[in-house]
Amino acid sequence: DTFNVGDVRYWSFCTNETYSQKVNDCVFDEQLTLDEDGYYTIVVSAEADRPANATDECGVSWLPISASGDGYGDMVEGKTNSGHDALILVRNMAPAADFKSTIQNIPNHYSNADTLGEYDTAYWSESTATFEERGCN
Repeated sequence: DTFNVGDVRYWSFCTNETYSQKVNDCVFDEQLTLDEDGYYTIVVSAEADRPANATDECGVSWLPISASGDGYGDMVEGKTNSGHDALILVRNMAPAADFKSTIQNIPNHYSNADTLGEYDTAYWSESTATFEERGCN
């Protein structure tokens, strides 16, 4: 598929607390910093762990997790929150009927790449220092 304006009316990435399901923050399509090829990088972290180069000026969008992390301690008396856990949601709103590379068409969590094709996301975990070593842009 080739992405065309109107294939998906709106899409976003959001961080939620896993247990409470509270939405913490989102970044939506028009807010993303894109590179010259139309690709984007989103760093998701606690505010204290935000890399110095996770800025629009460096070509990176940043999405914070909740200060309560997973929200477990807020939901279950006597338990504590895991401060570095978050649920990341990718939302596609009102996709065109003929646009096949949309979240709604994923039959199970094992087939993202098959359905999303070039729109699939990649996830990697690294330390703040390692990300900062990438520099700007």
